[in-house]
Amino acid sequence: MGGKAYRCGFCHEAGHTKPTCPQNSKNQTADSLRLAQVGAAQAKASPSSAKAKIPSSVQRNAKKPGIWSAARQGSKIWVLQSLADGAKIEERGGTEGSTSLQTASQHGCEEVVEVLLEHGADAAAKDNDGDTSLHVASRYGRTAVVQQLLHNFSLRYRKVSTQLSAKDNAGRTALHTAAHQGQEAVMKLLLDSGAEISPPDNAGMTPLHSAALLGRKATVRLLLERNADVSARDNNGETPLQHAEFQGCKHVAQLLRRAEVAPPAAPYFACAGLKPLDAQSYASEFGLVRETATDRSAVYQSDPYSTGEVDRIPITLERLVIGV
Repeated sequence: MGGKAYRCGFCHEAGHTKPTCPQNSKNQTADSLRLAQVGAAQAKASPSSAKAKIPSSVQRNAKKPGIWSAARQGSKIWVLQSLADGAKIEERGGTEGSTSLQTASQHGCEEVVEVLLEHGADAAAKDNDGDTSLHVASRYGRTAVVQQLLHNFSLRYRKVSTQLSAKDNAGRTALHTAAHQGQEAVMKLLLDSGAEISPPDNAGMTPLHSAALLGRKATVRLLLERNADVSARDNNGETPLQHAEFQGCKHVAQLLRRAEVAPPAAPYFACAGLKPLDAQSYASEFGLVRETATDRSAVYQSDPYSTGEVDRIPITLERLVIGV
């Protein structure tokens, strides 16, 4: 009587058994991968309870994230480990070819930004679009990161003006990107650090053009308070007001019209950055004191429409808010 012919219980073919079936081995591998994925999802929700469910073989073969991925995830520990393992600090990733510092700046990972800057990351490095880390942080409103970068510029380059004026491939500065997204807090930081307020991009558009075009009333107001050039024209000869009117942004257009009729020779008040309209409006609306210039230390702005008299601002008045 011949020997018993074994037939596989998995593929039902003769000559081998289920544990040695090649197809069954592939299925086991797929099962392990599925189990690893389920375990990883559970570990994210509850690390302590799910860790044991991930196969040990999968845990051993897990790859460490590169420095760019670690920076993107905000993992300070993995960034430090990558640097200790000899990773290049200027490693790039993503479709934009951003550096580790740029992706950390984009996601507001302050601790990672600090580590990268301390280890010599180049904050002036540009991605494929010509953006620096300051452009990226400004676009996404990462105020704390912007402060870190500005401080680094002051230490590394002794001045920040060069980086504040750095332009991307479209000719936009960090202030352009912040104004485009309506990031007023970042804009104040940039302007207080010396950023030029009305630089034109490749299309001749200033930050005020961009804000007016998008109907960003608060952004337009801020730029007007800082004496942005309301009469600037882009390459098509259009002013910010014309952009606002074309887009139907009535409130923004009204702000710009008021700014356009202001006296052309009216500079900021040196004491608080005020933009005057005229002496009569201030006296009636803000109660300005008019007196003969006896104490020159109290004089802020001469009245161009009178002789021998000046306007003095009350101490309680900090700034003029141009509003509707």
